[in-house]
Amino acid sequence: MRYPWKETAPGVVERQLDNTERFLKVVAVPFRSLGRENWALNIILDVTFAAGDERAIVEKMRQAWLKLRCCQPFLAAHLNIEEDKFECTTPTDHALQQWLSDSFYVQQKSATVDNFLLHGAWAEFSSLHYFPASSHILMRTHHWLIDGVGGLHLANRFLELFADDSPVPRFGDEARLLPPCLLDAAGFRDGGESAVEQGTVKFMEFVQNLPSIGLPVESSSPTGPGGTKRQCLAFPQEKLDALLAACRQKGLTLASAMHAAVIVATQEKAPKSESARYFTTLALFDYRKYLPEPYCDVRQYPMGTWMLGPPFSLPPADFATQAEACRSVYKQPVARDVFPMLDSYETYAGMLADAFAAPPPPDAPIPSQPQLSSIGLVNGKVQRSYGSGENLVTVNKVEPVLDIMVATPLVFQWSFGGTSYINMCYNEKWQTDEFIKGFLERVAEVLMGNMGLS
Repeated sequence: MRYPWKETAPGVVERQLDNTERFLKVVAVPFRSLGRENWALNIILDVTFAAGDERAIVEKMRQAWLKLRCCQPFLAAHLNIEEDKFECTTPTDHALQQWLSDSFYVQQKSATVDNFLLHGAWAEFSSLHYFPASSHILMRTHHWLIDGVGGLHLANRFLELFADDSPVPRFGDEARLLPPCLLDAAGFRDGGESAVEQGTVKFMEFVQNLPSIGLPVESSSPTGPGGTKRQCLAFPQEKLDALLAACRQKGLTLASAMHAAVIVATQEKAPKSESARYFTTLALFDYRKYLPEPYCDVRQYPMGTWMLGPPFSLPPADFATQAEACRSVYKQPVARDVFPMLDSYETYAGMLADAFAAPPPPDAPIPSQPQLSSIGLVNGKVQRSYGSGENLVTVNKVEPVLDIMVATPLVFQWSFGGTSYINMCYNEKWQTDEFIKGFLERVAEVLMGNMGLS
């Protein structure tokens, strides 16, 4: 392995970040001095408990969170920011109770998820938040520890443990369960000089198509960090069935059609610019299903930033053209022996991390293009219910949300329980609620109209 876990003292192990993890760190840390974190990952669960005893529910959550820490020790990894290292320590009983105090929260009755996101702060550890008034669970973690799909698998493990009455295991040898980085889990080869050349070509493909076509921004210099907000489009079962049928007829996937609608709406809303000639972003792929055993076991290894983000640039075009372009991008094979970029991916990701770490040129326009992320079908990643009797918990809705501190919103697309969703995570300093509402309404119009469903 190129980035192995190494014991540095009794009960203490470390490993270096790979370049994907370093990129996600670089994106997050500029806002640390302001008490904020860009791209912190939140998985929000709207749940119903069969048992009505709130104290018992809270205690079961606390126990489940402890059990999750034991089987997923990466949850409590410390990031040494200066040295780009993860550090994990086998906890003493006292340290474990301190971690629990610092990471498990029952919010006041008046607290809401919306208000929590608006004021979400930088924190040392991943955390779990329970909102009794609305019966929401919010699992919050650093993006350099886990990606969006992994966050759903982690939420699934938490709910499994909540419904399980088994005691908290003894801590001591959990370091053996720490995940490797994607590079080592997948067994990507070190391609030598040719890989460096290929990675540089891919990086330049991204850079040369910047600045991207983007959305108008409210302020060129906001004072202090604004808060994260999100708005959501929902397509219930009847509309979802019609959309899926229309996608099959046109040879599209639901993700490619929805993303094309976002791109077309962005083209329409974009300020006039001679320099922005392409919609440029990263095409995100969950890599778990391509990993060898045991890392393809999402219950054992939900954590890790096991995703690819190659560059993705499209010139302005109509919906049909953009939908076919998105379909081609998302359907390209990325398995180990068929995707030529894999051996050069570490080079490409390192150059991406270095570029995002450098200050932008003084005359560069503020990036504001939506970043697209298709989570896909969540059923199967998160179940509709867990346990039985008094342990029964029903999941009504699942929603991924990223903290956004910059002018580039994040658009998630996913389906759960017969409903398909598009949410837009944005910062209140850069886009107004009214603008985002109108933008999402236009996305729906473009999507339904071009799929023959208006």
